[in-house]
Amino acid sequence: MNKAISPPTVPPAQGWVFYDGQCLFCIRVMDSFRGLLHQHGFELAPLQTQWVSARLGVSPHGPLNELLVMLPDGKVFGGADGILQIVRRVWWAWPMFALAQIPGAILLLRAIYRRIAANRHCLIKGCPAKKPLPRRHITTTFFEMP
Repeated sequence: MNKAISPPTVPPAQGWVFYDGQCLFCIRVMDSFRGLLHQHGFELAPLQTQWVSARLGVSPHGPLNELLVMLPDGKVFGGADGILQIVRRVWWAWPMFALAQIPGAILLLRAIYRRIAANRHCLIKGCPAKKPLPRRHITTTFFEMP
């Protein structure tokens, strides 16, 4: 993404959503939700943007493992916690935030997020490094039993 995004002079109403601007999956997800996020007062910017990396203290060349959400008060939430900060501000998605308050639910949401984030580069083009496991037929195994 080659769009120049200048530092904010006026903070957005709800905050900023920062994402990996070199990840095709991340770009597609943000493009899909851009209208919804803008409608609810969020602005988007890649983590590789100079003012973003300076403000958050992240290296644009280092591993960018999760989406970050910065609220107007300066608090920053990452990953599943960041997504929950967004959904709690969208009236029809608010029940997801409420469900996350059930004991243990946030741990499950964080695990799901980490799994998707770890495989995000494979979700668009597939992972060439991973070879499919050989298939075994259940009937062969059954008839080979003593």
